[in-house]
Parts: sequence; structure tokens; C-alpha cells
Amino acid sequence: MKTLNSIILRLLLILITLGLQANTTVVQAESVRLHGYADDYAGYHIEFYRYADYITHTRELMGVVMVDSTGHFDYSFDVSDVTYAFLDLSSYRAHIYIEPGVEYEVTLPPFRPRPDADRFNPFYQPENIELGIVNSTGCLNEAIRNYDIYFNSVYHKNAIDMVRSRNIKKSDEIMALCDSVAAEQKCEHPYFKQYVKYRGVQIFVTPRLRSVRTVLQQKFVDEEVAYEVPSYWDALGLIGQSFIASHSKTRHGSALKSVLGYKPPSFADLSDALVGDTATFRNTALREAVLLKGIYDGYYTGYFNGGLTDTLLITATNQALCEGSRKIAFDILQKKNRLKPGTLAPDFVLLDRDGKEHTLAEMRGKFVYLAFMHTQNYSCMKDIPALSSIQRKYKRDMIVVGIMTDEDSGNIDKYFENKKIEWTLLSYNYMQSVVLDYGVESLPTYYIIDPEGRVAVSPAPAPTENFESTVAGEMQKYKRESLRKRPQKERSIYDIVNYSY
Repeated sequence: MKTLNSIILRLLLILITLGLQANTTVVQAESVRLHGYADDYAGYHIEFYRYADYITHTRELMGVVMVDSTGHFDYSFDVSDVTYAFLDLSSYRAHIYIEPGVEYEVTLPPFRPRPDADRFNPFYQPENIELGIVNSTGCLNEAIRNYDIYFNSVYHKNAIDMVRSRNIKKSDEIMALCDSVAAEQKCEHPYFKQYVKYRGVQIFVTPRLRSVRTVLQQKFVDEEVAYEVPSYWDALGLIGQSFIASHSKTRHGSALKSVLGYKPPSFADLSDALVGDTATFRNTALREAVLLKGIYDGYYTGYFNGGLTDTLLITATNQALCEGSRKIAFDILQKKNRLKPGTLAPDFVLLDRDGKEHTLAEMRGKFVYLAFMHTQNYSCMKDIPALSSIQRKYKRDMIVVGIMTDEDSGNIDKYFENKKIEWTLLSYNYMQSVVLDYGVESLPTYYIIDPEGRVAVSPAPAPTENFESTVAGEMQKYKRESLRKRPQKERSIYDIVNYSY
């Protein structure tokens, strides 16, 4: 049954992806150029990201910037709207608001390596800084920085008290102070005005968390959903948190409560249950955004089980009326099921010691035994010799790939200088986000990927554990699935190869 469910989910994800691509609205994009000099980062590859959405905060790679041996870098890419972009620089996370058609000369902070003890600590938070801008690019980044410095200091100091005492007078005072700081910036950029507006809504909401309908009616229902404005989602997130669970218990949520009794309800059922409350939910995009936040919270708080969550999200990708809602639903579905057996394994572009690029996509057709390792980790050093013997034994049907997570590539060269290896050795430095894509929190970590690029075993056993029996079972399972898809007369390599262990 688990195998059947994973196949169904996989097919649905493929169909959803194709559907989203077919319905994507083409928006005119303009080129953005970032360039500068940072000798501390000479030879490094720096990845620029954005958030795919502000519910899941899923990273979306915008580009990889190569810093040459002299410390210079120059990179151009296209964006359609003002975009919050960020880059991880070891101990720092630097951010910048990028406008279409603008050129930025930027500076990077002095390189400060992250301690090895924190490199795979899932709770580690890098220091958040603004990316330095040398040339004149308008008021946007400076205005947001100055405003946020004041907002963060006054809001976080008073937020708990406003929630506990429902101190509306205090929130009004803080809003007035923040508005005066915003006015001092003398920035007329539309994005800045929108950003400030929803920071004000965040202050307005804080003492009114028990009056969700009132807040929605006064501050959201007549506004467009600001998909690319972080402050909008910060404000909406305060009232949308666990919305479905809480609203269904109120007298205004009786229709929603009734729908939740269906087995199982669809996303359209939930949306229709709210349509009758026209004063609050006449805005379709808002209604769908609040529901998606509620589904997301509902799953991670245990209010919805995994099967119901999948049903709601899959139907949302088809039934939601707004393109932005369909995309968010797909993002949540992908995050929820990331790295589960049967789902597509994240692709990567990484370099070997000769500077040759390798991708997971190019390895389709064979199983991949994927290992994340470090040359100074004792368990990794113990497992490394076994990788060559595995590659020799399974060379016809499997590629063994070791991704070394040493920040200094020189350590990799030094460690393997006099070692003969028969597997594919890659460094993660060209695309460090690969460790995030695969959820690596400790070393070594292993995965088995099937010939169609799907996760087969997550996590997989180490080469010195019960690897042989596990991989043999996966190959036999893949053989059975492949035979069901092929004409009976057709034979595969699995019909003539017998693995012993």
C-alpha cells in the first residue's frame, strides 16, 4: 500500500508541475547586475537566493556568482518585481532588495568561517546583515534598513505586553512613532510604502489577535495579496496561524466545521465554506492565502494528518482560483514530502577536483549512492575506503558519489592526494545549498537514488552497515516496477544480473 501511495503521489506531483507551468503568467523581466570586489572570497562560488513563498520560506536559487582569483565578481540575472534576495556567507546571511533594471556595486563582509561544530547544526542562525551597496541605487534599501532598525527595537520590546494586555492604545502610539520614522526617510518608492503599511498592520494586529474577522475586514479584505512583500506575510501570519482549527470553533465558522466532517474535504470545499462570509472573505486571493496558511500550520501542529494534508494541497493546486495560491500549495506539498521515498531527488551542479561539472540529472539510468562527507570526520574517514569496493561491485548499475563538505577545497586535495578512488568525488563549494536541499544535519549522511532520479532510501545505511541487503532489495523492487511498465517480451539488465550478498 505504501508503494502504491508513493506512486500515486509521484504522478500527481508530476501532473501538478506540468499544470503550473502551463498556467504561469508571463511577466516582463528586466536584467539586474551585481558586481564588486572581495578578495576574502577569491575562488569562492556565492549563491543568491529568494524565497519561493513566505509561508514555507522555501529557498529558490537565483544564480551562482563566481568570485575570480583576484576577488572580482560580476553577475547578471532577470527579475520581474522588487525581490528580497539573500546569500549565505558562512557566518553571515547578507540580504538586499533588488529592483528590476538596476545595477548594484556591492561589498561583502570580511570572511568569517562558521565553526565546524555549527556547520550542520539545524538550529544555528547566521548573523543577518544588509549587503553593502557602493553606488547610488535610489532610496529603497537604505529606507527599509533605517525603518526596520527602529521598528524592531520598539515593536519587539512591547509585543508581549500588547498581546497579554490587549493594549490598543500602546499599539496606536507605536504605529505613530514608526510612521514618523518612515516619513523621515523621504522615500517615495511604492514598495517602501507598501512595506511600511504592513509593518503598521503588524502592530495593529498584535493586541487584536482574538479579533481575526475584524482585522481581516479592516486591513486586508480590500487589498491585493502582496506576494513579494515580507511584511505583508508577517502581519497575515499573526492572524492566519492555526486559522482553520480556531475559526471552525467560532459561531462564524460553523460552515467550515461542517465541511471538515467530510471524508475527505477538498480545498474547494474549505473555500466555499468561507465564501458566505462576504464581509471577511470576498477577496478570493486573501481567502485562499489564509486557508493555505491554516493548512500549513494544521499539518505541522498535528491538527491535520499527512493524508488529509496531501488531499487539501493537491486539490488546491487544481482548484485554487489564483495562480499565486496554486504555487504556494505546490511549495507546501513539496516541502512536506521532501526526500520521502518516491519523490524526485533535488538536483545539483557540483565540481570534481578537475573542475568538471556533474549533475544528478546526468546520472539518470543508474542507481546513485549519494554520500555527504568531510575529510576531518572520523566516521567519514572510516567509510571512505568502502566506497571504492561498492563502486567496483555495482559499476554496471550504480554510481557512487561522495560530496565533500570541507569549506577549504585544499583540504580535499590534500586528503585524497595519494589515495586511489574509483567513485565520483565532488566538492559542495560550488553549490553549498545542496546540504540544505538534502537536509544534512550530521555527517556522514547517505541516500540511494533510483534510475529515474527518485529518492529510494532516505536516509540510506552506511557502506559498512547493511548496505548490501538494502540496495539489493531496492534493485529488485525497481526491477518489478520496471517490468510492469514494459512489454512482457522486453528484458532489462535486472533479468540477467544476480546480486549476491
